[in-house]
Amino acid sequence: MASLPLEIICDRMKRAWRRKDLWNTQLDEAYRLATPSRNMFQQGRTPGDDTDSLIYDSTLQNSTSNLANKLQAEYFSVFDKFLRVIPGVGFESSVDNIEQREAIQAEINQINAVHEAALQVSNFDQAIGEMLIDYCVGTGFMMPRKGTLARPLEYLTVNPAHIATGEGPNSEVWEYYRKHKLYPRLVQPTWESMGGDYSAKWLAWAEDEENNAQKITVDEVIYYSRENDTWYFTLLCEDHSELSNSEGKYQIVETTTRNPWLSPRWMLEAGEVWGRGPVLQALPEARVLNEVKKLLLQNGSVSLFPPMTAVDDIDFNPAMFSFEPNHINMVSRNGGPLGPAIQKLDVGGDLQMGQFILEDIRANIKKIMLDDQLPPMSGAVHTPTEIMERKREIQTNKAAPFGRLVKECLRPLAQMNLDILADLNLIKPIKLDGIVFDLQILNPTAQVQREDKIVDLERSMEVAAKINPAIVPMAYRVEHIPRWASDILGVDPELMRSSKEVKEMQEMAAQAQQQNPEAVPV
Repeated sequence: MASLPLEIICDRMKRAWRRKDLWNTQLDEAYRLATPSRNMFQQGRTPGDDTDSLIYDSTLQNSTSNLANKLQAEYFSVFDKFLRVIPGVGFESSVDNIEQREAIQAEINQINAVHEAALQVSNFDQAIGEMLIDYCVGTGFMMPRKGTLARPLEYLTVNPAHIATGEGPNSEVWEYYRKHKLYPRLVQPTWESMGGDYSAKWLAWAEDEENNAQKITVDEVIYYSRENDTWYFTLLCEDHSELSNSEGKYQIVETTTRNPWLSPRWMLEAGEVWGRGPVLQALPEARVLNEVKKLLLQNGSVSLFPPMTAVDDIDFNPAMFSFEPNHINMVSRNGGPLGPAIQKLDVGGDLQMGQFILEDIRANIKKIMLDDQLPPMSGAVHTPTEIMERKREIQTNKAAPFGRLVKECLRPLAQMNLDILADLNLIKPIKLDGIVFDLQILNPTAQVQREDKIVDLERSMEVAAKINPAIVPMAYRVEHIPRWASDILGVDPELMRSSKEVKEMQEMAAQAQQQNPEAVPV
């Protein structure tokens, strides 16, 4: 299939935005309670608006921020290596010559060094932090882009309110629709990196100063064709009869491209393309918590400055009765005919019960948001076993979304970065197919799981040594264990000797043994 006709693109785009509208009410409330500053779903919002005026409890905000920070420190720390290219499972079988293998390994080391340096000078840490906040709600969107030789990688995080998506097989995202408001003259410079041939008719219209008096709406469309395994990029503008077709759209440019979007989703429900994150799971609790806190604050203000009652000869008028602090309501009598002339109106509720409800709801929200902390240093003494079990539980909970995060973010991110660096001729083109070249994740969660392999090897060798220590070097290729362990632990390959160097050292040790048989063998 070649690129789609304009009418089909417009029809798919309309349906995608209609499906997105079904989420807006829920996402508006989720962003309002979890991260108000990023709430672009709110109707009529303008820059500088007070987004926190309706928030009475910040538990969900704090937990969302904590979870996003933990994910960034755990999986995307630019101050430490969080991923690297390694030889795949079929590397040795595809490259027979040992010297050629080591030459390719040296190239891989150089690729990793260039990639790490490019990440260090990029804006990746800021962009990934913003995207992970959206990811905690359900779905995040980030676009790696080609920069300059001085700053090869650039990243753009886009608020989910500005994007609609279309679904492919197995709930994959095959269509992205994004709306822009900009002046016509800025259209070509904005998408210059995407390439494509702009029509002379459009360029002449866009450069006309009269047409740049106000911004126009531009739809950015990126979709996938499975038949020819190609991603297509196109720009559409609207409301210009001298350029538009019967659909009210004009196709500015169209070209093929790589998928530029990263769109990780926390969890998917059947039949949905939009992700559901822990913020949406905690939304009912947060909604109740906000209302309970609001009522408690109102109760507290009444308790501190209670409304008063005063004797009046006229009949009681409910319409004139007020519960505002420091207000005096005129009544016929207080406590019978001999009651006091003025007294406090007792309207206070049970604040202790409300506080108990608050603590229970806060604990539930923190549990959902994986915001469980280790026991505090003060208070009762905790045994080492309890501390270890709590750490294990926290580590297990963090690992829950790890599989989808690797599939939809880490692996595509690494391949996109390598493709951009190759386009700039900073590295050779490389394909992370898992066979010849693969990707190793270096975050602590994956590291702990890999270290279990070393523990298993140690136990196996201990069992063999108990039977007969002499059979250990015969049963195990002990000379390969150091390199295997270094790969498991993520040691920089530059610190390991090559096979050629190891062979030379073995030959030197053998010669020294022949010259001095009484010397201890190395």
